Amino acid sequence: MIDRRRFIAASLLSSLVGGMAGAAPAANGRIRLGVTAQRGIRQTENRWQELAHYLGRSLGREVEAVAVEIAHVYGAAADKTVDLFLANPNQTLMLKHKQDARLLASVVGRHGPSFGGVIVAKKDSGVARVQDLKARLVAGLGRQSAGGYLFQAHHTAQQGLRARRDYGMQFCMSQDEAMQALQQGKTSAAFVRSGILESMADEGKIRLADFVVIDERKDAGFPLLHSTVLYPEHYLIALPHLDQALADGAKKAVLQLAPDQAAVQAAGIKGFIAPLNTASLEAIMKEMKAPPFEHA
Repeated sequence: MIDRRRFIAASLLSSLVGGMAGAAPAANGRIRLGVTAQRGIRQTENRWQELAHYLGRSLGREVEAVAVEIAHVYGAAADKTVDLFLANPNQTLMLKHKQDARLLASVVGRHGPSFGGVIVAKKDSGVARVQDLKARLVAGLGRQSAGGYLFQAHHTAQQGLRARRDYGMQFCMSQDEAMQALQQGKTSAAFVRSGILESMADEGKIRLADFVVIDERKDAGFPLLHSTVLYPEHYLIALPHLDQALADGAKKAVLQLAPDQAAVQAAGIKGFIAPLNTASLEAIMKEMKAPPFEHA
């Protein structure tokens, strides 16, 4: 039976791509700011629309925030559906290596420019350590997700358990859906990015007391629950078809943002800094043979 939500989301994205594919960059003066949809299309676009407005004022062009589901990021970039992209770090490297995307800036989240992955299970479920995942089912985002799959898959591989070999994966459309699968007992654990548990608890969607974080880490200056090493946050990147002057203008504009400005407050971040080094991320992506390093 077709999942109605997946069908509607896919249809909307198909219509969007079909209407824009092959269009000239910044058609009719409009620049499209793509954003990886971690928690749903509408919620993502609402979060980043103020940044789009700020960029529009800075560049003298209309800028529109366009949420893109994680599985469609590469296609949206290749089809020129978006001109700028707020992409997770492994997607950033894929677009850099395969499409010559240019890194403009790194996001500074509320707790700094780094984030990690969380391996979470329900209390008293029998899952208390990585080895307990063996032969079980885990909810997460697609293989292009950094905090919803890659970081945790690398973490478990270091302890001898390979995703999709030693434990199964149920790939979801959003991090909220992954947590719902866990809550409903459809999976034994979930992979979500750091900050999701706290956000969902603040929204009244979960109770932190009902869950346990597997291999919980404590890193100085980073208070969010997490299981993995910390890696660079999302990047603002420019696709190669975007005019160089506009890309430079976008970079200058975001680097000038102050923490008290509306665009930053609405996004729930502190601002942007010069692009962080990607060496640590490249290392695990090569080890995991994640695109674009699948043949490395």
